[in-house]
Amino acid sequence: MMMVKTIPAALGISFALLLNGAHAQTVAEERVKIEQYGKQITSLEKSNANIEQELAGLDKQIARVEGKNGPEKKTFQKAEARYQQAVKLAEDRPTTSNLEKAETARFEYVMAERKYQRSTQGVTTLKKQQAKLQAGLVANEKKIRKANTGIARQQKQILALEQQAREQADQEAQSERQLRLQGEGALRNSRDELSKARENHAAAVAEITTLKAMLAEKEAAASAAAASKAITVANLQAPQSAQAVTATDASDAVPPPVKTSPAPTEITQPASRSPLSSKEQYLELHGISAQQQGSKHRVNKIIHVKTYSKGRLSKQTSHSLKHLGNGIYEGKTRVRAGTTSFIVGGKQWRETIPESDNKRDYIFVLDARNKARMKLLLFARSDLD
Repeated sequence: MMMVKTIPAALGISFALLLNGAHAQTVAEERVKIEQYGKQITSLEKSNANIEQELAGLDKQIARVEGKNGPEKKTFQKAEARYQQAVKLAEDRPTTSNLEKAETARFEYVMAERKYQRSTQGVTTLKKQQAKLQAGLVANEKKIRKANTGIARQQKQILALEQQAREQADQEAQSERQLRLQGEGALRNSRDELSKARENHAAAVAEITTLKAMLAEKEAAASAAAASKAITVANLQAPQSAQAVTATDASDAVPPPVKTSPAPTEITQPASRSPLSSKEQYLELHGISAQQQGSKHRVNKIIHVKTYSKGRLSKQTSHSLKHLGNGIYEGKTRVRAGTTSFIVGGKQWRETIPESDNKRDYIFVLDARNKARMKLLLFARSDLD
């Protein structure tokens, strides 16, 4: 018996995803990214609101400080004007008096400037804070624009993924319809073949029965003729009284029964391939399936057959498994040599088909009576004929 080795279904799914070049991105993951962008934008907008509030406060502080420094500013501006006029006069008329006035004006200007700068130090600090906050505001606005661009990109990606999912669903539905039609066609062909085989068998049995009957009649006629001949010879040779006794004895004698050879029994050749399941197991499973009575609605299953060559998928087909009853399903297909995976629902089995069985017809029997430990058995169709 060949019991196909079970491997985790999740591992088989991973292999299928890799072979199909599937990406990890899904619509749900893309929506999560949009939510993250939205949270980032909300946080940045809140930060900008706080910055703008601080800038408004700084503007008021700067205005208040500058208002307090008004006298120093006016004194500085007047000293600057007097100094410029004295310098111009000394340049035009470089007399000793004019030069002294220019020097005095310069001294007054320097002193006024220092006093004014000391009064404006607080304003300078406030303006530096203002510039820093404005730079942060600009940076946040830039991040908000980038996040909005990311949201637009993710929305476009979601639309593409949804379109791809719809197309894939349509393709799968079409493939499912084709598989169903193929399965129905194969079922009709199987029924036609079975009906024809039954008719041929019935005709052969009828012919054998007719030949046996003809042979029995010939043997009976030959026995009767031999008995009649023996009585005639005895009457000619024996006395009258003895002849009567002999005739009486001959008439009472019963011809030996005609021996007919027994009907030939079907000789089942032993399985030539030890890895495959035996014909006895096949008949036993059919007997189990026949135990279910009164089932009108039997749902079939689909088996997917994937053949790998040098580690890569080389052939993939799908076939219908007919529910025979009592959790027993049966199907058939032509297998290819190589490592082969058999997938039914969430279960997967793997077996290596030898080169000698390449393009050989196999019968699949799924024993699903115990759903937790389903079994898949393989039979060479030629071994069941």
